[in-house]
Amino acid sequence: MLHKLLTLPRRRLVVKITGLSVALVALTIVYFGLETYDRERWLNQARFGKGLQRIAQVAALSVVPADMRAAGRAEDDAAARRLGAWLVRVRATAELGPTDGLYLLRVPDAARFAAITEDEAALDDSPAASLPLAVADPTRPAAPGLAVPIAPDARAAVWRAVVGRDSSYSSLYQRAGGEAISAYAAIVPVETADGAPPTVVGLLVAEQDLSEVFEARWGIFWDVILRSLGVVALAVLLGGFLARGIGRALQRIRAGAQAIKNQDYAHRVDVRRGDELGMVAEQFNEMADTLAQRVQLLKFLPAYTLEAAIRRTRGQTLDVEALDGSILFSDIRGYTTLSVGLAVERVVEMLNVYLRCQAEVLARHGGVIDKFIGDAVLGVFMGPDHTERAVACGLEIQREVIAMNARYAFDFPINVGIGVATGSLVLAEVGSDERRERTLIGSVVNLASRLCSRAAAQEVLVGDGVRQVLGARLGVARTDQVELKGFSGLQTVHAVESLAGNAS
Repeated sequence: MLHKLLTLPRRRLVVKITGLSVALVALTIVYFGLETYDRERWLNQARFGKGLQRIAQVAALSVVPADMRAAGRAEDDAAARRLGAWLVRVRATAELGPTDGLYLLRVPDAARFAAITEDEAALDDSPAASLPLAVADPTRPAAPGLAVPIAPDARAAVWRAVVGRDSSYSSLYQRAGGEAISAYAAIVPVETADGAPPTVVGLLVAEQDLSEVFEARWGIFWDVILRSLGVVALAVLLGGFLARGIGRALQRIRAGAQAIKNQDYAHRVDVRRGDELGMVAEQFNEMADTLAQRVQLLKFLPAYTLEAAIRRTRGQTLDVEALDGSILFSDIRGYTTLSVGLAVERVVEMLNVYLRCQAEVLARHGGVIDKFIGDAVLGVFMGPDHTERAVACGLEIQREVIAMNARYAFDFPINVGIGVATGSLVLAEVGSDERRERTLIGSVVNLASRLCSRAAAQEVLVGDGVRQVLGARLGVARTDQVELKGFSGLQTVHAVESLAGNAS
């Protein structure tokens, strides 16, 4: 468990997938929860508001305007007692609860109140914002004449009822006991004594306490929240399961990439999925196959040929280069005669052992195999001390071949002749558009080849250019003047037996 926690930061994608899934589910639940709550709040406001509005509107029709004018002038006023008894009957008929309110408000200055019709906000500064009580709700400990404050969220409804001389209901507002809503119906005389337009003399107010309703709604809301948390937990499990599968697939692909980085081109990614990750794994394995083929192909190419191919892919031009270097040719003496009658498989086995031995010696001396030509090897040495390294390599090859004959039970002993030449070389690209090769050409290459042909078994022949470069350090067994094909006149060649400063 501790190991998983410590490696968790390295699996950020898995965490992101799981977290994103959970976040999306949670945000969706929160959004729809709030949307549902707001919708329910609006629906409750409309349903209860319109119900109260009808109650107030119908009840207001039964109010006698003359009683409204007379009410409130004395505590034992008969008009006030009649309106109070009437309110009790309306409360019972409307089945209002004990915390609901039903009362009458007298509008003493309707003309002044009507003058503020252009700006509802003026109610906040108007005496009408606190209307004098005409008759109190019998359930309230209020006496006639007490001022009743109007909730800020209900003042617009009061304004519409007084100015429009009709009924209206408020938006939901907060009061001491919880949320409530009110409806207002204007009480307007049918006619006036002087024939002037009738004005509002009072308001019938119906107020309903909705705290229990919203408490029940909150219960439903929290029930939805709890259920939603269950959905979130399920989303966590599903997201974790999905992320775990993706994480495992990515780990396998990452392990494959690491294997390719470590040059393990035989590694294959085992991801059996029908999605994009499965396609990536298949394409990764195809890439590994291609890389394995390319790596095997590189074994058949010298370094400068590989460099030429890379430069070609980058669109770079390849110029002819003049270089100084040394060429080593080695060849098995009497190979054709010795291999007659042997099985092809046995011949190939012997050649591979022999060529591998030479390749290892060449690599130790900083040489590069330009090509294998049947049983012959063409090696190239460049850079500092290339002549010395080429001769030392030829001498070591002879020693290694002798040791190899003693180590392996060949059908016949293998002996090689080696030729080494040094001088100016030309690195150029030759061939056709279909098959091209970047190789070394020049008289030095030809001289090394001819020296190799003249060398006897277990002999290293070098040109006079090598003797001039190495001088007295070169241990020469003999010096001959010989004719070499392709060269005019006699050529001086030296049979090398040792090289000062190198084991002989």
